[in-house]
Formats: sequence, structure tokens, C-alpha cells
Amino acid sequence: MKYGVLGLLCMMLAGVALAAGPRAASGQMLASMLVRGSLTVAADGSVAGYLVDHPERLPREVVDLIDRNVPRWRFEPVVRDGKPVVARAAMELRVVAKPLGNDEFALSVAGTSFGRPSSRAASESPPISYKQRATPVYPRQAANARVSGTVYLLLAINHEGQVQHVDAEQVNLDVVGGDREMTRWRRTLAQAAVDAARGWTFNVPASVGDAAPPYRLIRVPVAFTFTPELQSQYGVWHRYLPGPRSVPAWAGKLDIGDSADTVGTDSISAVDEGLRRARSRDGA
Repeated sequence: MKYGVLGLLCMMLAGVALAAGPRAASGQMLASMLVRGSLTVAADGSVAGYLVDHPERLPREVVDLIDRNVPRWRFEPVVRDGKPVVARAAMELRVVAKPLGNDEFALSVAGTSFGRPSSRAASESPPISYKQRATPVYPRQAANARVSGTVYLLLAINHEGQVQHVDAEQVNLDVVGGDREMTRWRRTLAQAAVDAARGWTFNVPASVGDAAPPYRLIRVPVAFTFTPELQSQYGVWHRYLPGPRSVPAWAGKLDIGDSADTVGTDSISAVDEGLRRARSRDGA
């Protein structure tokens, strides 16, 4: 299918190539768009309704893709006081366009994440927020080489808002090159983000009950980019080369349906507190 082929294809081919040439770059680079919205789940876990933020800013094909997929999803019911209830949560979707050749692209929802469910029966505490956050320093060698990308950090925050653990869960690049070269740049950007995050502090709402965990898990994106104003534009395709996902041992077992790179710029996403997609009978 053709999706704004001329503009999309030109944007993808304009991606920075390192060791690889332009032909290799066009074959590896994807186009990505982060779509925000909200979702209402019925007591039985079916989708009762959903809204997409600013659909007028999105390509028609993206809106159609969401309309075909979201109503079919099912979720683990939200239980309050022992009874399933209707609940609403924020929704973030990463839509990816993959080149197929002959000026055609395949659209898919490559990742999803959902916020903490709320309902009339729930008494909600405020979300985690920044108390002190030093901006990570762009590594000089990466800046000189015009390497850009986004590091998705996974952090463990204690009740005082201090960082107990931090690692890069995924690093997506805006450039392409050889495998060894891209691995090196992912490590460079990840280290810069992790070094800065170790000194961050957060405002953490009080946990309820004696069984509260010793720390809370959150995801935070750190973008190293020369065009931050373009990076944050909604409804615009961006160059996208997803990196491998690595979950540190200290994080335990995370929901495999939760995506690491669906957190918007300057956002904080609480891990394992959001709506959960129900597993199908075949385990998918």
C-alpha cells in the first residue's frame, strides 16, 4: 500500500548513513510515529471505546490502521473491591511503516503501552514526577559524527525518590551503519543517559499497604537529537532503527506485551501499573 509515498520515501532515504551506503540505509531504516490517545475497557475486558489525540494531524492510513485493530483487543479485567469494573487509561501506540519495494510500505502497530487504569470506584494517587533532573550531556564523539537516537531507560525508584538501579532497556538510532558501528553508538548514547539518570530524584506518591514493593519501576526516554523541535512533533514520520531490547536482571519479569519505546518525549511511564492485554489461547 502507498502511504504518502513521495514524502515518506524521501524522508527515509535522507537518513544518515554511517558505514553503510544509501542503498543499505534505505533497506534498514523504518518510519515511525508515536500516537497518543485513551482507551475504555469494559468489565469483561473488551474495548468499550477509544479516542485518538488530534486525529486530524495523523495520516488517514494511520487512523484506519488503529480503527481496524484497537476494537479487537482484549484486556485483563480491572478489579476494584473484588469486582470487575469499567476502566479508562491513557494509550500510546508506535506505528511503523516498513518499505516493501516499488514505493510501497506495510503499516503495523509495532508497540503499545497503557497507563494506570482509573475508574469511579478507584481513589487515584498522583503519578511519579521529576524532583531534580540534570540534562544528559550529548557525547562529543557522537555529536561530531552526527549520530542521533533515543535511549529508553528503565529505572528503579525507592520511596524517597532516589534511583536504586538504572539501565538502558532499548536504544533506537536515527542513523544506519555496520552492526559493530551501530552497537558502539548505542552503547555510547546509553552510557551518557545512564550516567545522568543516576543523579535524578523523583516525587513518589506514598504506597499503600504493608506489601508495597521496595521500589517502583519507571521508563524514561532520553533523546539525543539535533532537531528537538521536529522530534516532538505529533503526527509526523520520523526515521527509526529499533535496537534490541534488554531487560536487566534486577527488573524481574516484565509484561512482554509492554513496549519499551512507546514513551513520549519528557514523559514518565510507570511499569506494570497499566492496563494489560489479555493473552490469546495460543499464548500470543
